[in-house]
Amino acid sequence: MRIALIGLLNSGKTTVFNALTGLDTETTLYPTISGEPNIGVVKVPDPEIDRLSEIYRPKKTTYATIEYVDYIGLTKGDLKQNMKVFDLIKDVDAVVHVVRAFYDESVTNPMEGINPVRDIETVELELIFGDLELVEKRLERMEVGKKRGKKAEETEKRLLLKCRDFLMKETALRNVEFTLLYVT
Repeated sequence: MRIALIGLLNSGKTTVFNALTGLDTETTLYPTISGEPNIGVVKVPDPEIDRLSEIYRPKKTTYATIEYVDYIGLTKGDLKQNMKVFDLIKDVDAVVHVVRAFYDESVTNPMEGINPVRDIETVELELIFGDLELVEKRLERMEVGKKRGKKAEETEKRLLLKCRDFLMKETALRNVEFTLLYVT
């Protein structure tokens, strides 16, 4: 399983990453907008596997693993910067949203003050804007393909238009109920 930690700049993502993985990745006092993602793999302890290994004595015992990914923070209103994060997390199995709720004078807060509700709403909107960008690019590619003689997939187009309508109303797609009516 692959899990991405996301949140605003200096929200504590790397601190949570270190706690989950047991690693000692450097944390920064000032917002960082570049760098490589931190990746940590953790074995999931399982007493059942331990017991079975004792009984059957295999040559190798393999535990389930979780891969945590920590990357730069999201920036309010900077879609180009945020797309770096979205590109990284598009293939993960789950997303953990880290929200700053701590006060530390030595750690710069780009949002000017601690306000978890505002920060949650900001990340939610940035994710919606990222989804909207993706949907609009796909619709544009479909139009270009249509001009070149490629037959557009009408079912996909209707679904994308429906998604765009909800995203334009600032509704996250996870809150939309999709039925076969939308795809037929």
